[in-house]
Amino acid sequence: MTDANLVLGRIDPDRFAAGRMPLDGALSRQALSTHIGQALGMDAFWAAAGMSEMVEENMANAARVHAIERGQDLENFTMVAFGGAAPLHAGRLAQKLGITRVMVPAGAGVGSAIGFLRAPVAFEVVRSDLSVLLKIDAQGVEDRLQAMHDEALAVVQTANAGATLHVLRLAELRYVGQGHELRVRLPPPKDGPIVRGSLEALVEGFETAYEQIYGLRIPDCDVEVVTWSVTVSTEPQAAQAVALPPSIQQRDVVSTRPVWEPALGEQRPFGLHWRFDLRTREHITGPALVAEDETTIVIPAGWVARLDEQGHLMMEVQA
Repeated sequence: MTDANLVLGRIDPDRFAAGRMPLDGALSRQALSTHIGQALGMDAFWAAAGMSEMVEENMANAARVHAIERGQDLENFTMVAFGGAAPLHAGRLAQKLGITRVMVPAGAGVGSAIGFLRAPVAFEVVRSDLSVLLKIDAQGVEDRLQAMHDEALAVVQTANAGATLHVLRLAELRYVGQGHELRVRLPPPKDGPIVRGSLEALVEGFETAYEQIYGLRIPDCDVEVVTWSVTVSTEPQAAQAVALPPSIQQRDVVSTRPVWEPALGEQRPFGLHWRFDLRTREHITGPALVAEDETTIVIPAGWVARLDEQGHLMMEVQA
């Protein structure tokens, strides 16, 4: 897909990976022509366009299935695009799904690394236990969970002595004979030991969640536990509300590059912008590309983009 995005004009070959890994457009076209175009009777450009549409349609179809399984309407959601490739495809994916708002966080291309550095320190202990929930000994469950808690606590406390710690206990449950599970939260240790009533509450929690997702309960079918898990973690950073200031001016386009616009089925001149030159209270009108060191954001025709107070880019369908 890097070859395809390069041939379609979405990637600047001289600035890929902040210029530390220049790309060869001629070799990309040769690879697309040799491996795809020749077999289908098309040139490298149309092979790249077809690849892009197929990849985006596969992602859209997976999202549709995911939403249907959970009874959700994707049009009501904001898409968050993170990773090196997501901002290249998020706009087109949103069009396919009927989503009208896409957020590209600051540092999206290295979002996993940022998340790793900002995430609370945590250690999870998981134990398998394939048993019918209401037929197991509650004291045995309590003893197992306590041993798992002690194991996780020892790891987290070693590196974070004195920190405020949180405990999350979960059970993966399913109806007997099924091949997929739902995770149900157990009461925290401060609520007292696991007793028979705790197991009955777990069954009810599972069946409530199952009914919310699948629209029914299965009567006269036992609920079984597959695994228990205990996670001990430090306190996460508090989320901060971020405002999206109104735009007061459109950012001027200094240069353009021909880029494939799939919704229109043709190449169009896309305005080129460097993300770190953008300012709040100004907007960019698509079609446009916003480049940064780790990725490029594709703003489709008919969309506008602007920054919030934390430097996250918000793309919306133009009103």
